[in-house]
Amino acid sequence: MRNLAKCINCGKIISENHSFCMFCGVKQTPLKVKQTPLKVKQVEYINYFGGITLKRTTTTLVGVFAVVIALLIGGYLFMQNMNKNTIGTVSPVKTDENNSVIAPSTESEYVIKDSDKYPITQDKLKGFTKVKLAMARNEILARHGYVYKSEPYKSYFNSKSWYKPNANFKGKKADLSALERHNIKMIMAAEGTKPEANYDSDYNG
Repeated sequence: MRNLAKCINCGKIISENHSFCMFCGVKQTPLKVKQTPLKVKQVEYINYFGGITLKRTTTTLVGVFAVVIALLIGGYLFMQNMNKNTIGTVSPVKTDENNSVIAPSTESEYVIKDSDKYPITQDKLKGFTKVKLAMARNEILARHGYVYKSEPYKSYFNSKSWYKPNANFKGKKADLSALERHNIKMIMAAEGTKPEANYDSDYNG
């Protein structure tokens, strides 16, 4: 059976396949127009606990960002830990071509390097903190090997390459030179304390 349609002009029945009406000759408009379905881009979503819904692309970006932040924080903490662990460590032993040990520089090993050789003045002690003054005073005794049992002196002097514990040295006045006693007296004056009146009476500076 043929598919029939009405003429859009005269209304007479004609074949649906005819482009023109056989009765009035008017061009016919196709009744059926083939439509191409539109492609709809599908967006993927991910549901999280708590009712949060995010696009997959958004989730990927958030994940990358989180990884970068974690790496930065991890690197920072690692460097902090490295710095903490290297404070106060002993430098590697260096040797020359004959495999003899090269002594490290002692400039930074002392609070006052030559307090056993040269007199200390109050100008030398300006700007010293209470802790630094105490270390400088005990440094004179530590040179003789005075054995410290309390902190921070015990750990501090044990970390020095020049420190050699000597249980026989008791730190008495007679065990020190006149210059050393004088320097101790000057440091004590900077600390705000005084030794006995004749502590350095034999010093002739």
